[in-house]
Amino acid sequence: MDNIYTSTLKQKEKLNKGDSEKNTHHIVLSAEEIVYQPGDILQVYPENSDELVEKTIKFIKNGEHLKEKLKKEYDLSRISKKLVQKLAENTKKAEKELLEKILSPVSIVAFKKFSLDNDVPTLLEKIGMIEEDELDLIDKMSPRSYSIASCQSAFPDEIHLTVALSTFHKGKRKGMASCFLLENAQVGDKIRVSYKPHLNFRLPSGDANVIMIGPGTGIAPFIGFIQERLLRNNRGLNWLYFGERREREDFYYKDFLKRLEKDRFIRLDTAFSRDQEEKLYVQDRIEENKEDFLKYIERGYLYVCGDAKKMARSVDKMILKLLTEKHGEEKAREIIDEMKLSGRYRQDVY
Repeated sequence: MDNIYTSTLKQKEKLNKGDSEKNTHHIVLSAEEIVYQPGDILQVYPENSDELVEKTIKFIKNGEHLKEKLKKEYDLSRISKKLVQKLAENTKKAEKELLEKILSPVSIVAFKKFSLDNDVPTLLEKIGMIEEDELDLIDKMSPRSYSIASCQSAFPDEIHLTVALSTFHKGKRKGMASCFLLENAQVGDKIRVSYKPHLNFRLPSGDANVIMIGPGTGIAPFIGFIQERLLRNNRGLNWLYFGERREREDFYYKDFLKRLEKDRFIRLDTAFSRDQEEKLYVQDRIEENKEDFLKYIERGYLYVCGDAKKMARSVDKMILKLLTEKHGEEKAREIIDEMKLSGRYRQDVY
């Protein structure tokens, strides 16, 4: 089991400006005894809101003494199959049959939809009162992982994160951890965290050339990478691709990055998808710079962080396309495989 530390929330700074549709913050936490490297992971144990705890406690017999336990140890935003089974056992025949269909192993989509429409107190209200010894019907709180956005050499006593408020189900639901960090937790509050080394997402030694592709919150580990290479005075290439919706509202860490670009410590290419009629993404910028990009990836290191479903796949496809144009598809695939096997092409996608 991971060691759990009690960290202090030291700072929250919104990174979006003006009328941005996004809600992304730079979070600063005390490092406590954690020793980390750029690229590593911090796991945050979120807490339920007081409102959600109060709604739940009403359906637990003599449960007033359980408030702190419910707040920290149980995920009241997610329903478990055990809780749905309990409801099925305490309902009318027609609804029971429907719930049993939802619980079927082949009804993954139906269960997911039902989960989005309900939380723990919603189901408990239908079930009625439960006993304290039935708390195992509720899933335990699990930590959420975030890429560390700092270098400990630069910030010895701190861990920085880049956190975007996650919303889903047409905006009706919010991510447990991002909502906790951005809306519920206040500066000075204590937050439970654990640390996870990310050995497959570490900087190379020496003055190797490094290309970093991190749109949105995917920029987080690369802020740490750049800080580390700045302190090392690395002479190799530091080439960052960053993308978001709009430059004016959503250019995270703009002042820091622009200063380093001006000092010629980094090469910076950006893609702001909504700033022109035709959407523009990081893979499009890669294609625009294909000659330099191919020159450097064939003898340097490539890192990709962020969305796995669309961005990472699109970047993969673009790299394959560009290499195929130059070498043919068979050789292109060999180059990509060699880069991955040798650790020169690394991904941290989610």
